[in-house]
Amino acid sequence: KNLKLDNITLDIDRHSFLFNGNFNLDKTASDFNLVISTQNIGFEKARKLLTDTLQVKLSRYAFTSPISPKVSIKGKSAFGNKPGVRIELAIDLQSVKSVAGITSVRFDKGQSTIDIAVASSQEAKDTVHGDLDGTIRFRNAEITYLPRNFKLKNGEGVVRFNNSAVLIDSLIATTGETKLVMNGQAKNLITLSKVDPGKAVIYWKLFSPEIHIKDFKAFIASEKSSSRQSSVDKMFASGDVYIILATP
Repeated sequence: KNLKLDNITLDIDRHSFLFNGNFNLDKTASDFNLVISTQNIGFEKARKLLTDTLQVKLSRYAFTSPISPKVSIKGKSAFGNKPGVRIELAIDLQSVKSVAGITSVRFDKGQSTIDIAVASSQEAKDTVHGDLDGTIRFRNAEITYLPRNFKLKNGEGVVRFNNSAVLIDSLIATTGETKLVMNGQAKNLITLSKVDPGKAVIYWKLFSPEIHIKDFKAFIASEKSSSRQSSVDKMFASGDVYIILATP
């Protein structure tokens, strides 16, 4: 009463996908796990293979280079059960054209590995509506905050997602001559629900062995506004930020 898939290759829209998994056909158990992976597929091509609802959800993301995702789906095949989904992905940050519709941040350089789990809620149906948990690890990152032309270079660290909160563990980066070690958390920043997440609440701790004030002149000048601000950008702009700064 077991159906096993062992390195099954299927061509979908003229692109090869690899399937591995196991289905328990016993109605008393009905457990299944399915792993689907592919190499070098355009993000738009991959997005259009999904349901209409998921296509809309993912339309706020765009990458200029092909991606090689691995998706694990695990649960019970009995009617009404919602599966858990895990996504693993490696991305060249320079290929990130859009993330969640954010227009205020530009990724200039770096690499990242993404490992995210989505646990469906009972209201999910075929959407990515549910709990989010995972990590993004990045290295050699260069990021520009466009409204103030503020640049962070040589960035390394781990970003953890926990439902709508984002936790940052020991993010190390340099701006100008100032080296920063940062950690913190942002509440109401990431959510996969249809409910308006409201405004961001950010708690931020910074340490620097030596702060050069000139490296932060961008925060004294007027911020450049843009009519293209997304809802996430506006959430940042209207949010509350609490900062603890330590330096010798």
